[in-house]
Amino acid sequence: MLRLPRRISCHLILNLCVITNTSLAKIEVSGNFFTPSFNEILTIANTAKDPLQALNQDQGSIVVSPPKGSCFVIRKKLSKKDFMACKEAIMPFSYHDIDESGKLHAVVFQDQSDLGTSVSWQTPYRFGKYIDVFNDKQALPLVIRSCQYEIDPVHGRQVTLTLAGNLTWRILFPAIDKLQPQPSREKPNLYVQYGIHEGGFIKVETEAQRIAREKASTEEQTDIPNESNPDFITSPWQIYPRGAYQMSSSNFKSDDPPPIKARSVCRYNYPQTENQDAEFECHNTHRYKWVYLHLTCLKK
Repeated sequence: MLRLPRRISCHLILNLCVITNTSLAKIEVSGNFFTPSFNEILTIANTAKDPLQALNQDQGSIVVSPPKGSCFVIRKKLSKKDFMACKEAIMPFSYHDIDESGKLHAVVFQDQSDLGTSVSWQTPYRFGKYIDVFNDKQALPLVIRSCQYEIDPVHGRQVTLTLAGNLTWRILFPAIDKLQPQPSREKPNLYVQYGIHEGGFIKVETEAQRIAREKASTEEQTDIPNESNPDFITSPWQIYPRGAYQMSSSNFKSDDPPPIKARSVCRYNYPQTENQDAEFECHNTHRYKWVYLHLTCLKK
């Protein structure tokens, strides 16, 4: 049975720990009490042999070393159990604790009156989603462990992605980017995704849009007007069309059979700011009905 100091009480149902003794002076929470520190990169060991197993099995760790006489209660997510340390302890974390920008965020509490100190660590990881042709009911997540850009003497510009679960994907980019058909400059940038974007993405669809989507599923995926509001661009694509480029899905290479449809295409864009990632998206390619990826290494 876990013995807690008198100034710590935990609610087992709510997974919440509270420090009840406020007699000790609070200290400034800094990276000196954590290894790796806040300015260092967190990593997770790549042990699983399947992308979905990696999400649930692979873990990293942070050593928490509160000063003598102090305790830290660390909350990574409201849905997760609080982590408590009154002496040096190892706090595990997984891919589920990392946001889309590759950061792990947490709040450190020292006593009951403490509003908490927000802290964060950067990781090299990004995330994508895909819909498998064999399981087309839900979009599944995948972890991008590394992104490498190079100019190959034969294939030209290419990006190599290493995925959790020991998979490698390669994307070839044309020598000259080709803009996809652009929306009218007179229209505002109102954009609604629909259709296959389940499992976390927006899904807004009328009956007329459903018919149009099903018709488009047998043709090349395109942006179509929204009959209820002509100022909206309704699309089965996650990437906004303005400023985006397109290419054949044959440029997307994985360890699977050739593309399902010869006419299938991919869409990509470049980051507009230093804090943004490039985006890449394909429909009906290889064994995937849909693939959406963040690319940290692709620059214009």
